[in-house]
Amino acid sequence: MASLRKAKKLAKKEGRVFVEPEKLKRRRLAKQVQEQVNVVNKRLRRLDKKGYYNSFSSKKLFERLDTSKFNALQKINGKVVGIKLRDNMTITDLNAVSRASRNFLASATSTPERLQRVIKKTKDSMFKTLKIKDDELTMEDIENYYDMLGDKDFDAFNDKIGASSMWALIDEAVENEDDLSGFLRRINNLISLNDVDLKKKAINLFNKYV
Repeated sequence: MASLRKAKKLAKKEGRVFVEPEKLKRRRLAKQVQEQVNVVNKRLRRLDKKGYYNSFSSKKLFERLDTSKFNALQKINGKVVGIKLRDNMTITDLNAVSRASRNFLASATSTPERLQRVIKKTKDSMFKTLKIKDDELTMEDIENYYDMLGDKDFDAFNDKIGASSMWALIDEAVENEDDLSGFLRRINNLISLNDVDLKKKAINLFNKYV
């Protein structure tokens, strides 16, 4: 505290405006995050122009930041048009926006070109694994399956009953609007959920995909 008072007096003596270290730190961080946000917003506009609005990594970005705590989404008529930093954001808030931005920018689905390749690769995998036709697929199906491919909870059942069986089960659960109990019963018809860890994974799948 004494050193802070001394710094203030010295700044006043030298005719400078004293800025507290914490405020200076926040100012510098805000500048860095704003640079990230500028790149994010450019990619979001490109995705929107190509018809990939609010899908894959951009959807996850919106979900991470669409909270009253951050209030970082800029919307027009309810549609997210970009990320916007608020003047009253704390260092913690800015770091959260920065982390979400980095995750988005590093994603394989953050540009139209890469996203198109991901869609093709995912569709090919679905044709091979699930034995379904192109005209049976929706973009939501492709997006969900892409998420499941890297999902450890889904992999646990993939190893035991196969990806096609688990996909069909989840699809049926969605169509029948299963509650958690109904979903677990549906799985139990194929494989026992006596294992606590496996049951937990099943609950995770319900929360994410049903």
